[in-house]
Amino acid sequence: MVKIKSPNLMCIGAAKSATTTLFEILRQHSKIGVSSFKEPHFFDNIINYHKGFDWYLMNYFSYLKDEEVIAEFTPTYLSCKSAPERMHKLLGPDIKFLVILRNPIDRAYSHYLHTKRDQYEDLSFIDAIKNEEKRLNKFSNDNDDISFARFSYTYQGLYAQHINNYFNVFSRERFKFILFDDLVFDTKESVDKILLFLDL
Repeated sequence: MVKIKSPNLMCIGAAKSATTTLFEILRQHSKIGVSSFKEPHFFDNIINYHKGFDWYLMNYFSYLKDEEVIAEFTPTYLSCKSAPERMHKLLGPDIKFLVILRNPIDRAYSHYLHTKRDQYEDLSFIDAIKNEEKRLNKFSNDNDDISFARFSYTYQGLYAQHINNYFNVFSRERFKFILFDDLVFDTKESVDKILLFLDL
């Protein structure tokens, strides 16, 4: 049986920060392979995680060939407290990380509009922010990872807190940080820096 390569690059967020754009750009590189579709939600969803690492590799990476970089993009990994330890356990200490940071207010409002467009949100933006902590406590107690991610408008923008969770597990040189505005308005330079970080 052919051994399926594990990801060695994780784009962990932030959500609503042009991660889909970057996914579509990097997947065109001949030496970069990406998961069969964006956002497998393996490391931040307890149901998927309990299906096992072999299930994850078979479902999302079995089609890849000889690519040097195997990438996975799930933006909500950044704010998931359990994800760093799970990644370290299954992928080891040497994987690399891409993190795109966007103004947290703009990010929160874009996130809110996305949830509202999908018809999950019936509160105004202000009321959703006021109710966020109560909602998240309930979802956390219910182990409802999907709803927690869906309604965590401000929580996902607490970048320092979330990044420190990763720095407690992985060395800092494994991370490349990109600003949303740089990626959007100077895409080529941003992608060149990423490729340099990836030794491509």
